[in-house]
Amino acid sequence: METLTEEATLENQALELQLKIEIARKRKRMTQEQLTAAIGEKWPSVVSRAIRGDQSPKSKRVREKIYRVLDL
Repeated sequence: METLTEEATLENQALELQLKIEIARKRKRMTQEQLTAAIGEKWPSVVSRAIRGDQSPKSKRVREKIYRVLDL
């Protein structure tokens, strides 16, 4: 039962992260494609995975770049 609670918590954190990034991106009037270019990534899908909360090392590095560009 505790595993389900932990899973729900992780899902909630991922959704909060996604919303936080989306709001900051829209405040800067950037599309996701523009954000992808601004952080020096080639593939929007890589950025999308990072925004959705993927926990791979690559996604974590992408999120760090997103935070810098969006002043988070």
